[in-house]
Order: sequence, then structure tokens, then C-alpha cells
Amino acid sequence: MMKIMKTKLCILFGGKSIEHDVSILSTKNLLPNFRRDRYEVMLVGIDKEGNWHLSDETCQMSNPRPFYEVLAKMEKWGVDVIFPILHGLNGEDGTIQGLLEVMNVAYVGPNVLAAAVGLDKDVMKRLARDGGIPMTDFIACIDYPDYEEVKERLSLPIYIKPASMGSTLGITIAYSEGEFAKGFSVAKKYDHKVILEKKVRGREFECSVIGLDNPIASLPCEIEAKTGVYSYTGKYFDRSLTNYIYPAQIDPSLVRKFQEMALKIYKLLCSEVMARVDFFYTEEGEILFNEINTIPGFTYMSMFHRMWEVSELPTPDLVDRLIEYAFERHHRKLSKEHTFQEEELLV
Repeated sequence: MMKIMKTKLCILFGGKSIEHDVSILSTKNLLPNFRRDRYEVMLVGIDKEGNWHLSDETCQMSNPRPFYEVLAKMEKWGVDVIFPILHGLNGEDGTIQGLLEVMNVAYVGPNVLAAAVGLDKDVMKRLARDGGIPMTDFIACIDYPDYEEVKERLSLPIYIKPASMGSTLGITIAYSEGEFAKGFSVAKKYDHKVILEKKVRGREFECSVIGLDNPIASLPCEIEAKTGVYSYTGKYFDRSLTNYIYPAQIDPSLVRKFQEMALKIYKLLCSEVMARVDFFYTEEGEILFNEINTIPGFTYMSMFHRMWEVSELPTPDLVDRLIEYAFERHHRKLSKEHTFQEEELLV
């Protein structure tokens, strides 16, 4: 009987990021969904200082090694595909993706451009706005702005966010000048650039998207934050703070509108393989784009894979699909020419 060769899959997790702990939660929750008759799994952890570790399924990091030594072991092992489950800076911002491109290995998730664009809320929103996507008004700034001008344009309350941060970390809401100054200082701790946004009064929805040239969208989910803010604790640690309705109990015509806009945004922002697109639905019945997450969470409370489950794509099948997309993109890259024919030169 011929032995079936398993795909050698390396999972990167942790990361030198404030979202390090969320990455570990995502990894532990997703691990049981990799079919072991198909995949031989290696785990590589990156700690909060940026050290690399050969790990196991407990996701412990106790033996730091130079990253080039770990990469050499991965190469010797014969890795076929890499699945980065890394959130935020140094993992979801194009840096790891650039390394994997240079390594010339297939990998799951966004390409360099999509990752970099997706994490920078300023660039993300400007590109989407130029593409005709409706969204709430925002201001991006590096230096402390004129409070009265900001208040006149956005009105109170004002959300203050680090431009390149996820998981609702570093975000504050200001109802006064004092709170605005304090919130701006908090955001600057985490990023050089700060986003100021007008508060939207309405409901929150999410939609998952997967694919390459012809992506598909899941049924949407509605998020009800019981405290009024979809917080870090409410996202990852205390289920009682958030009510998840998946699929969303809304009119089928509205479902289609969410899916169509999610697909349009996914393509506009050059997304590949997977993303989660977040929306507001205003009291006036308008859908507004909030943000895109190019490596969405896979924790037990995360909605990316839950939305696919209710869209008749179980998580093990979803994992297989994402890995297939990674190989397809890699093979497409390998098929491109890297030299030119002299007769093709424009003279």
C-alpha cells in the first residue's frame, strides 16, 4: 500500500505585537481543525521580544533561537506552506509576508501589499473612499491637532485610535477636551499616526471573505456589545459582554448588500486568501465601512470561521480551502517570467 505524503505545514504564532496573546488564543483554537491525515504540523512561536522558538501544540516558548537558525530548520524539514496566525504589527503589516516572499514559499493570508494597507487604517480608508465606499468621516494626524477644528468637523464624542492597531487596543472615546488630550496621548504610545473618527450611531456587522481572483463572501454576523463598546475583553475573554448573532437575522436583500460591499472592498484593497470586513449599519439604513482585517482572529469567540460554519463551510474545510488558495497563488507566482526577451524591449 502506497504511503500518502502529507503536506508539511508550519504555523507561525505569537509575534512581537501587543496582540501577541490573541495570536496564541487563535492558534490553540484552530489547531484541532488541521486534518492530521493531510498535514504534518510544525509550530514556530515568536515571543514579545521578537525571538523565535521551535514550539509544540501547547504553544510554549521556552527556547529562544536566532530566527535564521529556525528558518534553516524549517527549510531542512522541507516546509511546503506556512500559515501565519499573527495579528497586528510585525505579523499582519506586510513584514512577515515580505520575508515569506523572499523565502519563496507558499503562505496563507494576505500578500505584502494587502497586509500593509489593511493594517494602516488611514491608507485603508483613503483607498476605500477613493473607490466610492461609504464610511464615517475621519482625520489622520501625526501631531496634536487643533481640538476646536476637530470637534467642529467630527462633533463629540470622538473615537481616537492608533492607525496600525487591532483588537480595539489603544482606542479611547472623548467627550471633552481633557479626554481628547488624554486619548491622543494613549494612541501615540502605540503608533506614530493617530486616527480620529466620528462616532456612528447604529449596529455593527461583519462579513468574511475568502478567495483570490473570484472571492466569495459568507453570511454576515451582527455584533451586539452590551456595554456599548466592542472591547478587547468583550472580543476575546468575556462572552457575557457581547451577543453574537450569526447568521445575522436581517432581510435577505440586506444580506446581499453586505456581501456585495464586502467583496468590493476586498478587491479594492488588493486582499487575497482571506479577510474579515467590518461595517456599521446606521439608524438611517446606510451601510458604512469600518475596517478590514487581513488575518482575522480564530479564537473560540472570533467570528471569521463562525460565519463560514453557518455558511455551510465547516472550519476543517475552511482551513483546507485557505491552504489551497496559498498554493494556487504560489504556483501562479512561480509561473511568471523573471527575465525578458530582448526583442520585447520598447525601442
